[in-house]
Amino acid sequence: MNVEVDVILRVVEIAAILGGGYLVAFRLGAAITTMKESIRAQETAQKQHANEIKDLKLEVKKMNEILTQIALQEQRLALLEKSLDELRHGEGFIFPLNFSQGPGGAPPKLGPHGPHGAA
Repeated sequence: MNVEVDVILRVVEIAAILGGGYLVAFRLGAAITTMKESIRAQETAQKQHANEIKDLKLEVKKMNEILTQIALQEQRLALLEKSLDELRHGEGFIFPLNFSQGPGGAPPKLGPHGPHGAA
């Protein structure tokens, strides 16, 4: 009878080892499937992020162009303001530059039609 119990215990031990191995293999298979799904989701997210980054780069490039145009307009506006200030001081279109003194160092007499007074 001792032999039969020993054989039964050996069979149960072998069945437990095989069952445990099967359970481990099944759990690893499920984990691998989950990891594959996770990797696919990451790849999809990565592609979406790459497209978003590409769009952002285009928008930054457009913003750079707009800022350059604004800077150029500010320079032009500053030049126009400077020209206007010079005209307010009497230099530019009507009088030549540094035209501040008439004969004998006196300021020129202006007639109704400019520095020459002629019509």
